[in-house]
Amino acid sequence: MWVKRVVLLKAVVTESFRAEKLREIEDALNRVDLTRRHLDYQEQRLQSLPESEEKRAIGPKIALERRRQTRLESRLQGSRGELAALPDGAEFLIGQMEGFIEPKAGMPAASLTGPAEIVIRDGTILEVREQ
Repeated sequence: MWVKRVVLLKAVVTESFRAEKLREIEDALNRVDLTRRHLDYQEQRLQSLPESEEKRAIGPKIALERRRQTRLESRLQGSRGELAALPDGAEFLIGQMEGFIEPKAGMPAASLTGPAEIVIRDGTILEVREQ
């Protein structure tokens, strides 16, 4: 029998990792800005149309997407600030995935429910931690 559990993926902060991640965050922030400008254009275009069922249906969708982009921008800015403040050698959570573990007699129950961690440094697995 196999049990599914969370596996956290962490990276050791190095100068090259920080530069790469900050570049990725800036690219994502640029995409958010582009999406916002596109939403502005769509909103302006929508307001020039006569009142219709379609217009009433699209307006809330644009507003919802605008809120989603605002939340995304906030998370990206938070990650950028957190990453910039971390010293070299610190660990930065870059994602999570699911993994499987085979339960065995005598094994601590926490190892089934607690997340495992994979720590990488400059693209190479440095350590696998079991909880």
